[in-house]
Parts: sequence; structure tokens; C-alpha cells
Amino acid sequence: MSEQLLSAEQAVQELLGKLQDLRGQVEGYSQARESLTETQRGLGNLVSQTRELADQTLSATKALKEVGTPEILAKISELREGTENAARLAKESVDSIAQFRSRQAEWAEKTKEEFEKVKEYQKEQFEEVKERQGALETSLGKEIEKVSGRVEERIDIHEKSLLVVKVLIGANTVALVILLAKSFL
Repeated sequence: MSEQLLSAEQAVQELLGKLQDLRGQVEGYSQARESLTETQRGLGNLVSQTRELADQTLSATKALKEVGTPEILAKISELREGTENAARLAKESVDSIAQFRSRQAEWAEKTKEEFEKVKEYQKEQFEEVKERQGALETSLGKEIEKVSGRVEERIDIHEKSLLVVKVLIGANTVALVILLAKSFL
């Protein structure tokens, strides 16, 4: 019977060690929100370890029933509750990560939609500016043609006026020469 008690105590110690390892892994899962895949793999390992732990717990429980120690049974009950809590926390962590990923995907989709709207708006604005620029170039070209035509007309008028002035100066010079010639004769 003492050998059975030692065997049961050793099984409980191993169970406690594995439970502490399991608790460490569960705490690690809550920090692994950036990698859902890794968490899911870890959860698979957790499930496997939980099954192993359940099998070992069953073996230890059978051995303890044979020994009949109420304190050991109470400890096993505590360990079972801890294991259940750890599994619940791991599931909550995975659910939380899944919700985070879902929100992240929604945000990315909304950001993409907004980017496309801004891109389309900029394209429309560019086309509008391009049209305005074309209209301004056309209008400016017409205005330059009008002004050039007016300038050419004025140059023509000034050249004609200059010609008239030259003719008048020539005529006045001739008249003056004639008057001077008459006065000397």
C-alpha cells in the first residue's frame, strides 16, 4: 500500500509539473495575439496535453481510490478545475484573437474602399483641371490672335500715318524750296 501511495504521489507530482507547464503555455497563448496560426497550433498541443493529463488524472484517481486519501482527491479536484479554467482561458484567447483579426480585416477593407474613393476623386479632379487647362489655352490662343490682329492693324495705321507725314514733309520741303527759289529770283 505504501508503494501504491508513493506511485500515486509521484503521479500527482508529475501531474502538478505538467499542469504548471500547461499554465505557462496558456499564459503564453494570451500574449500571442499577433500569430493566430501559432496559437491554434499551441491550442492543438494544449488539447493533446489536456487529454494526456486527463488520462494521467484518471490513472491517479484510480490509484488514489485504492489508497482512499481524501486530501489527495481534493487536490486532484483542484487540479481538474485549474485545467478546465486554463482550457477556458485558452479558448477565450483564441476567440479574442479571431475577433481582432475580423475587425482588422474589416478595417483593411474600409481603408481600401476609402483609398479607391480618394483615387477616383483625384482622377476626376485631374480630368477637370485638364479640361479647364484646354479651355484656357483655347481661349488664350483666340485672345492672342485678336490682340495680334489689332496690333498689326495699328502698325499698318501708324505706317500709313508715317507715310502721310513723310509725304507732307516732302511736300512742305518742296514748297519751301519753291518759296526760297522765288525769293532769290
